[in-house]
Amino acid sequence: MFTLKTNIMAIKDGKFLRGALGPLIYRVVRGKQRVSIKPEPGTIKQTKKTKIAGRRFGMASSLGAEIRKTFEVNVGTAFDPTAGERLISTLVEILGECQDRKTKRYTFNQDSFARLVGFDFNIYCMMKRIQAMSTDVTIKDGVMQVKIYDFKVAEQFSFSPGSFKCQLTVSMSLLRLRDGLMLGKAEKKTMEFTKDMGTVEVQNFDFKVPAGCLCLAKMSLKFMIAGKTGWQEVVRKTMNPSCIIGAFITPGVYEQDSRKRWIQIVKFE
Repeated sequence: MFTLKTNIMAIKDGKFLRGALGPLIYRVVRGKQRVSIKPEPGTIKQTKKTKIAGRRFGMASSLGAEIRKTFEVNVGTAFDPTAGERLISTLVEILGECQDRKTKRYTFNQDSFARLVGFDFNIYCMMKRIQAMSTDVTIKDGVMQVKIYDFKVAEQFSFSPGSFKCQLTVSMSLLRLRDGLMLGKAEKKTMEFTKDMGTVEVQNFDFKVPAGCLCLAKMSLKFMIAGKTGWQEVVRKTMNPSCIIGAFITPGVYEQDSRKRWIQIVKFE
């Protein structure tokens, strides 16, 4: 029998609990609640290996939170409560591959974060299931280009019930991992198309990207319905897809640019 203590550290996240509540620890794993017994102080001995893994997990958690913040994903209403943990899990794997076993220093190359490409921020509405658009993301001469090839709306696109217009947004964020800095707000470019359109021609979205940065590109969709006061977004957890479509480390060393607003994040040395 357990005695329930009064110190409450668990928080409610949607329909789930996260954190410690009395002698129990609440977690969310793959969208399901998990409960375990809190270990007594001093009963767990950390090895050097587990300490390294713990630090890596902490850095992945911090980085994942900042990525979600810059892209304004799951800020406020969380459509997918698993997005945070899934992103952290992917980042832990990436960082494990990029960290030297002896020196513990991180070494990144152009494709170190390529595993993030295709990451869905909302598994209830996976990007692949909502649209069949073909995209291509490249970086050349300091420019990231996101190309969306032409598509036939009626044949290749599924609109939200009752909606008539769709707003497609491509966002680009920069992270200077060595310096522990990130672009405060992702740069965005949008286009719109309606349900009755025939073919949408090729669209190009160009973003200037400096050297020595992790460049992340995200595509998201918002379905709109005509309301009495204008166009209104259709907000449903089964809609509003959002997906990372590009992840590159640009070669070279970053050159200072006072026009960009950077915020501090965890530093990867």
